[in-house]
Amino acid sequence: MTSDTTFRAFLWIVLTACAAVNVIANNILSGTTWIGYIAGGIALACIAGLITSHVRGRKQGS
Repeated sequence: MTSDTTFRAFLWIVLTACAAVNVIANNILSGTTWIGYIAGGIALACIAGLITSHVRGRKQGS
């Protein structure tokens, strides 16, 4: 595995965990929206990282 593949796998795992935390915080723990905001912010950062990694990989391949 290359370091870029490992980094992308890590981002996917964190994104999935943040999505789960966000769903739990917003549906089960209805009074703790700040947890959902933090998880959502981290999820957005993971999405940005995955997009950046994808675009960078496409540029290197062509």
